[in-house]
Amino acid sequence: MANGWGFTHVSSTGSTNTELARAARVGANGTELLVTDHQSAGRGRLDRRWEDDRSGQLMFSFRTPVSDDVHVVPGAIAVAAHEAVIAAGVDAGIKWPNDLVVEHGDAPGKLAGMLSEYVDSSPACVVIGLGLNVASAPVEGATSLAANGSSAERDDVLSTLLERLPALLNDPNLVREELRRRSATLGRRVRVERSGGDLVGIATDLTADGGLLLSLDGSQVEVSVGDVIHLRIEE
Repeated sequence: MANGWGFTHVSSTGSTNTELARAARVGANGTELLVTDHQSAGRGRLDRRWEDDRSGQLMFSFRTPVSDDVHVVPGAIAVAAHEAVIAAGVDAGIKWPNDLVVEHGDAPGKLAGMLSEYVDSSPACVVIGLGLNVASAPVEGATSLAANGSSAERDDVLSTLLERLPALLNDPNLVREELRRRSATLGRRVRVERSGGDLVGIATDLTADGGLLLSLDGSQVEVSVGDVIHLRIEE
């Protein structure tokens, strides 16, 4: 594969993130992309399960060594995935921290999700898993490219994403700028659901390390982990 990345496609696996993290811990230290048609133990954020129907989703994990700026990699993949979705003709946004959502039209819902994991290997690396509904959406509340009128296929979406990704990985400032510009969350009234208690405020900015800044009663609060719910004005 170009850029010196390894590339593997398998018809089925347990979890692409788990496979790449396991390989890193036993000495694999290169940049690697693992694509699958089905995951029997796919995982999402906050220990949620990722569901697929073996044909309708683009699913892959990307592993690369990191030093200091570990937040650039998931941000770069989120931006590249968003560009691929826009190229497929679907109007979507990036919902903090890293979901792609469609909020307008006849088929709104979650379009894609990501799971980021830091691996304390030698060298240290990050593994980013992405699941994007292309032809179908097997979970209630989700949507797909096809449901929003796109005829793009999985290979089309992956190709566009990979074309854009190297430039983003090499430019952290561009990643942060694009995350802000493409955000569906900034400027919105939101509720952040956290284990330590929910927060309700206006999402004002993203921090350098990927956190979300909320304005609550005139003060700024930084959130690093949580589920964001976009609220209507009256909520």
